[in-house]
Parts: sequence; structure tokens; C-alpha cells
Amino acid sequence: YEIVDHQPGTPPLVMSAPREDDLADMVADIENARTLADSVVVYIHWGLRYVPKVISTYQPIIGHAAIDAGADIVVGHGPHVVKGVEVYKDKAIFYSIGNFLTTGRLKHNEPGTQEWNVVWMEHPRDPEVQYGFPEHAKRAMIPRLTFDTGGLATIEVLPTLINDLAQPRVLKASDPGFESHFEYVKWASDTLENDLRADGDVYVVGKARD
Repeated sequence: YEIVDHQPGTPPLVMSAPREDDLADMVADIENARTLADSVVVYIHWGLRYVPKVISTYQPIIGHAAIDAGADIVVGHGPHVVKGVEVYKDKAIFYSIGNFLTTGRLKHNEPGTQEWNVVWMEHPRDPEVQYGFPEHAKRAMIPRLTFDTGGLATIEVLPTLINDLAQPRVLKASDPGFESHFEYVKWASDTLENDLRADGDVYVVGKARD
């Protein structure tokens, strides 16, 4: 923890790093998978839940190590909200694709939910609402990966919106929410190297290969 402001109660800068033995085990697993498979996709549960945009400092270390070890892409999940997309050495790292099929823990009888002592998240109060996550957790991404004889060929994103009944729906470019969804993902990714761009009904992420 590092103090960033001497006002009492101000949150510190929180820094985290992976355990070296765990990181070495992951790298060994990926290197072994690379000898057995044409393509390697790393799907990982990690990250700071509920909080928009923020990526924990241990995550790029792990993501980059996975790519360096031979992974073609890293797809992260777990925080329940969309996080940024990074292109590292022409390979994509999704720091969180958000939710998909889940109702969460409904909290209709509470005025809100305090997470830790610095983050306040408003949860639905309407008993008809079945999706028990904050409003910004309604955005999600479905990565669409195309493989051919040379491996991972293209990486596209189907932008998805979850309604009050916890039902995900893929957005088309003609939908009113498509542009705002794309702008949110670009905002969540603006501290990361990437070349995310909209192309018809999908987002295209970098180049899978030359």
C-alpha cells in the first residue's frame, strides 16, 4: 500500500503482484499446452469486482506472461463488469468480459451496498428486477474467435446488454445502445495499448497474426 494523500481516511494506492511459484506453474502449463495444441486460449478468473475500469497491478504481469509463454489470447472474467482490452505483442488480453447468465444476489431490501469502505454500489430496489447487479454491470462482451489451419485468425466482440430479467442480448449496430456500449469499452481501455474499432455489428480487436 502506498499513501497518495495525507488526508485521514483517504484510500491508499493498492499494489499487487502474483505469487512467483503460481506464475511459474501457469507459464509451464501454457508452454506444455503449446506443444500439444494448434492454439492456446487462457481463460482466467481475476480482477477487482464491481469497480469500473480499474485493473489490479498483478493482472498485466500475468496476462503478459501468458502471452510470452505461448497463449494466443487471454480472456478474463470474474469482476462482474466489463474491463479494458489490451493488445500485447499483437495478441489480445480481455481483462473482463463481464457477466452473461446470472442473476446475482438480489438486495431489494437494502438501500445500497457498501463494498469495502470506499466504494458504494447502488443495487436494484424494484422487486420485479431479477438482475441483482449495479447498472454498469449490464454491459458484457462475447469474444468471437475464429480459428483456421494457422491458428487464431480473427478476434471480434459481440457487444451484449443484460436486461432487468437477467437476459443477455447481443446488440446490433442499428440498436440505440450499440454506440454507447462501444464508447464505454473504449473508455475502459484507454490506458491500454489497443486498436479496438467498430466494424459493422462487432468490434474488431487487433490482428491475430500477420
